Amino acid sequence: MGKKANGKETEIAVDGRKVLKLAKFHRIRPLLFEYDKKTSLLAIKNKEYLKIFVTQNALKNLKDIYHTKKLLQQFETAGIPAILHKGLQYQFEIYENPQLRERGDIDVLVQKKDVLPSMNVLKDQGFGSEILNPDQPETEIGQHIEKLLSFNYLYQLPVNNKSLLLDFQWGVKSDFHSFHFPYPLIFHKATLRDFYGIRVLQVDKESLFWLMVIHHGGKDQWMRLRHLADLSAFMKTYSTQINWEAILVTARSYGLQQVLLDGFQYLKTLLSISLPAPIEERLETHQNRVYKMVFNIWENCTWGDSRFELISMYIRYLNRDNGNFDPEYYIKNLQHHYQKKQAMAYPEKYTPIDFLYDTIKLPIKLLKNK
Repeated sequence: MGKKANGKETEIAVDGRKVLKLAKFHRIRPLLFEYDKKTSLLAIKNKEYLKIFVTQNALKNLKDIYHTKKLLQQFETAGIPAILHKGLQYQFEIYENPQLRERGDIDVLVQKKDVLPSMNVLKDQGFGSEILNPDQPETEIGQHIEKLLSFNYLYQLPVNNKSLLLDFQWGVKSDFHSFHFPYPLIFHKATLRDFYGIRVLQVDKESLFWLMVIHHGGKDQWMRLRHLADLSAFMKTYSTQINWEAILVTARSYGLQQVLLDGFQYLKTLLSISLPAPIEERLETHQNRVYKMVFNIWENCTWGDSRFELISMYIRYLNRDNGNFDPEYYIKNLQHHYQKKQAMAYPEKYTPIDFLYDTIKLPIKLLKNK
């Protein structure tokens, strides 16, 4: 609603279709549903769509919590340290209302040395993937996994059973990402804490922050408003408990200084969120050279439609923190990273020509779908 000069309210024209498209792209449909309760901007049919989605999302959350608890208990029984990562952990730890956080699969982290025994746990629980067949003998699974672990550009394997879609991970970045992070440190600092009635291994608040910056900023370039919602929720929960001057020093050593400051700049300019004094001071001289590209992607929902776009964005974005960044090495490995199925099935045979063919084929497929 708006105000006319005579004080009477007037309707604001809203393109409901575009709003829903943006909300889906940015994965903030539960937040939009709550916002619309206060503003009544959307048409009735759009309200009904959001209400159905939010209800289904809440039911999915409950189901995923139940099956995730069972899986984490299986890892504990096997003596394998396993840590929840991203969505479900954010919902539990930093959101006052967990249902406001739209989420996809479940992310679980283990150490690289524990990948093979972890696969046996997943196999016993009926999980499968392109290379993990629950009916395969252990020796054959072991050969597949050992081969998979030899490729440094791979650090995760999507698996699923009838109950759970799981992104199983033994790292948080590929070698070709230009930032650095002491991955084993998160396991050394993790502690057993309550998680919906059971005790599971959980990261400390600083590790939670760095994992968020690495994924949302370092890998995904703050390309969705959900990323900013997570960062905002973290600040609301833990801002006064963090030494931000030390964080800025650490960010520079990790090669994540520009990424971190970009995220905070978006919080300040878009959401008008007050930030800690050390962050505010650094933002006064911070230059965000990619914000136009980011805003364009936000507005047009194009993130990931073209691999050439992804390559261009990553090189322009991440090269700011690493003067020795090698674009040729990055592009060479990127062909595998964005073709996980092919890379895991036959990485030696997936050539640059195959990559170019898939890159050309994808926009054609998207146009046909439209």
